[in-house]
Amino acid sequence: MKDSEEGLNNTFGGFNNAAEWELAHFLKTSRMTKGDINRFLKLIYVKERPLSFENVAQLERKLSAVPGGPKWQQATISIKNAPDQPRQLLYRDPVECLQYLLGNPTFKEDLILEPYFEYTDETMSERLINEMPTGDYCCRVQVRAIIGKDGQFAEMECTEYIAGYRHLHSPDSRL
Repeated sequence: MKDSEEGLNNTFGGFNNAAEWELAHFLKTSRMTKGDINRFLKLIYVKERPLSFENVAQLERKLSAVPGGPKWQQATISIKNAPDQPRQLLYRDPVECLQYLLGNPTFKEDLILEPYFEYTDETMSERLINEMPTGDYCCRVQVRAIIGKDGQFAEMECTEYIAGYRHLHSPDSRL
């Protein structure tokens, strides 16, 4: 498949699959020379398993085309207790971070987008709080909406969903 045909919209940033991405990452981060990498890519074993790159130059082009996450930004701030000692603050735009995470299929299985209650056993007698979405705060501030047929947002009705020992609550549930 040509670079122009595959684009960068797949899960592995232009690489054919997770295995190829892992190999590319290994080759680039190992201490192998460019000559060693090219010799490796010419091995019969590798040639029998077609890659989307044939040499170091193509590998580096593909890696440089992989979109990165949000850029770090820098600001100078002053602290109330030490106004004459400016500090450098490094940060990323939280909206850009969310857009990156939500738009990247790599993180799809790891993102928790709604709060839930988790229990230690089937009787649900003892609650387990081990991550932010399992706490009371997320359940209280959750705002869930659906888009109606008229294109307007409408508040969801109270619903519950039970999966395993997880018990999801709508925003109207009382804690």
